[in-house]
Amino acid sequence: MIYFDRKEIGDAFLAYFHALWSQDTEVRRGADAVKDMWMESLQYGELKFIGARGYFVDQYPELFEEIKQEAEKIPHLKWKNVVDIGAKDHPLNTLPWMEVRFPLQTVPNPNVVWLWGTKVAIANWTEDEPILFISTNKYLVQLYTDYFNLLWNQGSN
Repeated sequence: MIYFDRKEIGDAFLAYFHALWSQDTEVRRGADAVKDMWMESLQYGELKFIGARGYFVDQYPELFEEIKQEAEKIPHLKWKNVVDIGAKDHPLNTLPWMEVRFPLQTVPNPNVVWLWGTKVAIANWTEDEPILFISTNKYLVQLYTDYFNLLWNQGSN
Protein backbone atom coordinates (compact mmCIF):
# COMPACT_ATOMS: atom_id res chain seq x y z
CA MET A 1 0.00 0.00 0.00
CA ILE A 2 1.19 3.49 -0.83
CA TYR A 3 -0.16 6.54 0.93
CA PHE A 4 0.00 10.08 -0.46
CA ASP A 5 -0.96 13.04 1.69
CA ARG A 6 -1.13 15.49 -1.23
CA LYS A 7 -4.56 15.89 -2.81
CA GLU A 8 -3.22 16.59 -6.33
CA ILE A 9 -1.36 13.25 -6.37
CA GLY A 10 -4.48 11.41 -5.21
CA ASP A 11 -6.58 13.22 -7.82
CA ALA A 12 -4.12 12.29 -10.59
CA PHE A 13 -4.22 8.60 -9.64
CA LEU A 14 -8.02 8.71 -9.42
CA ALA A 15 -8.24 10.27 -12.90
CA TYR A 16 -5.91 7.58 -14.24
CA PHE A 17 -8.06 4.87 -12.64
CA HIS A 18 -11.24 6.29 -14.19
CA ALA A 19 -9.62 6.53 -17.61
CA LEU A 20 -8.59 2.87 -17.47
CA TRP A 21 -11.93 1.77 -16.03
CA SER A 22 -14.01 3.42 -18.75
CA GLN A 23 -11.88 2.59 -21.79
CA ASP A 24 -13.66 0.73 -24.55
CA THR A 25 -10.57 -0.37 -26.46
CA GLU A 26 -7.53 -2.38 -25.48
CA VAL A 27 -4.48 -3.94 -27.08
CA ARG A 28 -3.32 -7.47 -26.25
CA ARG A 29 -0.42 -9.56 -27.55
CA GLY A 30 0.39 -13.19 -27.98
CA ALA A 31 -1.10 -16.58 -28.75
CA ASP A 32 -2.68 -16.91 -25.32
CA ALA A 33 -4.52 -13.61 -25.84
CA VAL A 34 -5.95 -14.97 -29.11
CA LYS A 35 -6.92 -18.22 -27.41
CA ASP A 36 -8.63 -16.32 -24.57
CA MET A 37 -10.52 -14.17 -27.07
CA TRP A 38 -11.61 -17.24 -29.01
CA MET A 39 -12.77 -19.04 -25.84
CA GLU A 40 -14.74 -15.94 -24.83
CA SER A 41 -16.42 -15.79 -28.23
CA LEU A 42 -17.72 -19.36 -27.78
CA GLN A 43 -20.11 -18.07 -25.12
CA TYR A 44 -22.03 -16.14 -27.79
CA GLY A 45 -22.75 -19.00 -30.18
CA GLU A 46 -21.77 -17.00 -33.25
CA LEU A 47 -18.45 -15.62 -34.41
CA LYS A 48 -17.94 -13.72 -37.65
CA PHE A 49 -14.60 -13.25 -39.42
CA ILE A 50 -13.41 -11.06 -42.23
CA GLY A 51 -10.31 -12.50 -43.84
CA ALA A 52 -9.65 -15.52 -41.60
CA ARG A 53 -7.11 -17.66 -43.44
CA GLY A 54 -6.15 -19.90 -40.50
CA TYR A 55 -3.02 -18.13 -39.22
CA PHE A 56 -3.71 -19.17 -35.62
CA VAL A 57 -4.59 -22.75 -36.59
CA ASP A 58 -1.32 -23.08 -38.53
CA GLN A 59 0.97 -21.43 -35.99
CA TYR A 60 -0.58 -22.75 -32.77
CA PRO A 61 -2.23 -26.10 -33.56
CA GLU A 62 -2.15 -27.31 -29.95
CA LEU A 63 -3.96 -24.18 -28.71
CA PHE A 64 -6.48 -24.42 -31.52
CA GLU A 65 -7.17 -28.05 -30.60
CA GLU A 66 -8.27 -26.85 -27.13
CA ILE A 67 -10.60 -24.31 -28.73
CA LYS A 68 -11.95 -26.90 -31.14
CA GLN A 69 -12.68 -29.34 -28.30
CA GLU A 70 -14.68 -26.67 -26.48
CA ALA A 71 -16.46 -25.63 -29.69
CA GLU A 72 -17.58 -29.22 -30.31
CA LYS A 73 -19.53 -29.12 -27.04
CA ILE A 74 -21.67 -26.15 -28.11
CA PRO A 75 -24.91 -27.04 -29.89
CA HIS A 76 -25.85 -24.87 -32.87
CA LEU A 77 -22.48 -23.10 -32.88
CA LYS A 78 -22.03 -20.97 -35.98
CA TRP A 79 -18.89 -19.34 -37.32
CA LYS A 80 -19.04 -17.32 -40.52
CA ASN A 81 -16.07 -16.22 -42.58
CA VAL A 82 -15.74 -13.96 -45.60
CA VAL A 83 -12.39 -14.57 -47.23
CA ASP A 84 -10.69 -15.15 -50.58
CA ILE A 85 -11.10 -18.44 -52.45
CA GLY A 86 -7.46 -19.33 -51.72
CA ALA A 87 -8.46 -20.23 -48.15
CA LYS A 88 -11.30 -22.52 -49.22
CA ASP A 89 -9.67 -25.80 -48.24
CA HIS A 90 -7.99 -24.62 -45.06
CA PRO A 91 -9.01 -26.83 -42.08
CA LEU A 92 -10.49 -23.77 -40.32
CA ASN A 93 -12.91 -23.25 -43.19
CA THR A 94 -13.97 -26.90 -43.36
CA LEU A 95 -15.17 -27.22 -39.76
CA PRO A 96 -18.79 -28.41 -39.57
CA TRP A 97 -19.93 -25.23 -37.79
CA MET A 98 -18.11 -22.89 -40.22
CA GLU A 99 -19.94 -21.29 -43.12
CA VAL A 100 -17.70 -19.56 -45.63
CA ARG A 101 -18.30 -17.15 -48.47
CA PHE A 102 -15.71 -15.89 -50.93
CA PRO A 103 -16.38 -12.30 -52.00
CA LEU A 104 -12.75 -11.19 -51.67
CA GLN A 105 -10.32 -11.37 -54.59
CA THR A 106 -7.39 -11.53 -52.20
CA VAL A 107 -6.73 -10.72 -48.57
CA PRO A 108 -4.29 -7.82 -48.98
CA ASN A 109 -2.86 -7.91 -45.46
CA PRO A 110 -2.55 -10.32 -42.56
CA ASN A 111 -5.28 -8.68 -40.49
CA VAL A 112 -8.37 -10.60 -39.46
CA VAL A 113 -11.52 -8.92 -38.17
CA TRP A 114 -13.50 -10.82 -35.52
CA LEU A 115 -17.06 -9.97 -34.44
CA TRP A 116 -18.85 -11.56 -31.49
CA GLY A 117 -21.30 -10.33 -28.88
CA THR A 118 -20.72 -6.60 -28.51
CA LYS A 119 -17.05 -6.72 -29.51
CA VAL A 120 -14.89 -6.29 -32.55
CA ALA A 121 -11.25 -7.30 -32.71
CA ILE A 122 -8.58 -6.85 -35.31
CA ALA A 123 -5.85 -9.45 -35.13
CA ASN A 124 -2.61 -8.52 -36.86
CA TRP A 125 -0.16 -11.29 -37.79
CA THR A 126 2.84 -9.30 -39.09
CA GLU A 127 4.89 -9.44 -35.88
CA ASP A 128 6.51 -12.45 -34.19
CA GLU A 129 3.35 -12.78 -32.11
CA PRO A 130 -0.22 -11.73 -32.89
CA ILE A 131 -1.35 -8.28 -31.82
CA LEU A 132 -5.03 -7.77 -30.96
CA PHE A 133 -6.97 -4.54 -31.02
CA ILE A 134 -10.25 -5.25 -29.17
CA SER A 135 -13.08 -2.76 -28.80
CA THR A 136 -16.57 -2.56 -27.37
CA ASN A 137 -17.18 0.83 -28.97
CA LYS A 138 -20.71 0.45 -30.30
CA TYR A 139 -20.06 2.58 -33.38
CA LEU A 140 -16.97 0.60 -34.33
CA VAL A 141 -18.76 -2.71 -33.75
CA GLN A 142 -21.66 -1.54 -35.93
CA LEU A 143 -19.32 -0.31 -38.66
CA TYR A 144 -17.57 -3.69 -38.92
CA THR A 145 -20.87 -5.57 -38.62
CA ASP A 146 -22.24 -3.58 -41.56
CA TYR A 147 -19.04 -4.26 -43.52
CA PHE A 148 -19.25 -7.98 -42.75
CA ASN A 149 -22.91 -8.09 -43.85
CA LEU A 150 -22.08 -6.29 -47.10
CA LEU A 151 -19.33 -8.77 -47.89
CA TRP A 152 -21.42 -11.75 -46.77
CA ASN A 153 -24.27 -10.79 -49.09
CA GLN A 154 -21.86 -10.41 -52.03
CA GLY A 155 -20.12 -13.73 -51.47
CA SER A 156 -20.69 -17.16 -52.86
CA ASN A 157 -20.33 -20.49 -51.09
